Amino acid sequence: MGNLSFGTYSKILKNATSLSNVAIVDLLVNSLINHGSGSIDLSDKHKLFNSNHNIQYLKDAASKIGVNNNIKDYFISKVIPEISILKINETIELLKALIIGDPTIVESDKNVLLRDSDREHLSEFLSKVFLFAATRENKLKDNKLPVPLSSNIIMISNGKIYLNGQEVLLPDKLIPPTNIEDEESIYITELLKTYAEKQKVKSFTIDNLPPKYKDDLNRHRQDYFSAEAVHRKVREIYANDENQFTLLKNETYDGVIDTASMIYCNGYEKLLNVLSQAVRLNHGKSLLWQLPEWISSSEKKGICHILVNDKRLTWVVNDEENI
Repeated sequence: MGNLSFGTYSKILKNATSLSNVAIVDLLVNSLINHGSGSIDLSDKHKLFNSNHNIQYLKDAASKIGVNNNIKDYFISKVIPEISILKINETIELLKALIIGDPTIVESDKNVLLRDSDREHLSEFLSKVFLFAATRENKLKDNKLPVPLSSNIIMISNGKIYLNGQEVLLPDKLIPPTNIEDEESIYITELLKTYAEKQKVKSFTIDNLPPKYKDDLNRHRQDYFSAEAVHRKVREIYANDENQFTLLKNETYDGVIDTASMIYCNGYEKLLNVLSQAVRLNHGKSLLWQLPEWISSSEKKGICHILVNDKRLTWVVNDEENI
């Protein structure tokens, strides 16, 4: 999502203090050079803060042995007193998330930077990460920060999601139980209707469903439970705030509704066309679109079945009001 640089470091630190953007830049620059920050133009200070400018002598200073030897004391006496006690943990977690999610930092450097990344070693951690950040490219087109949500720091980068600096593992795969569960009743009933309409019979039940449709039903059930696994994981991560999954459902609905509104020979044909359209969707406001390993074709189709459960989609059109 974002790269560790002078600018991103400055923004994270600024959010933990009451200082202005320029004051934060001055504070950090003065840890690198002895003659003060007055020689840096005001517009350049804003550019440094926004990751839009490089100043070579600052990058060179960050690599000097003398600066390295004194930086910890400077942070203890000048920088840390400016940080709100209530913001210390958040600052540490945001920096950790930024380091872990930065694809331009090699693993060995990440390990060094993340060493001592706790409250007890605050001066070591903040000063070490700053010196590293100050040596890096700071003229970047787009350099976003991880965003704190509730009491957690959640970041998505490189197709992975991080919670408080730690990668969140893929959702455990849910295997459909042998017996249909109550929560499945609506979308399963709709599927049975599509099979009956396709075969031009009055109805099917699970017990008298032809073998080829039983296999089809089992695939759809796995899609549903694949989507439900993501749903449960998101609910766990966001502490019962399902906003990201709700956004995903809404954007899926918006992406398939025109296809669902077309006229088809039967409900089964409609089902296949809508699911095919859902698989083609790949972007929206929900952060979950950035997780291709989480949201694959199976999950996208499963979300359509969840929308059927929500009674927002239906496959067999019995009257003009149903879509």
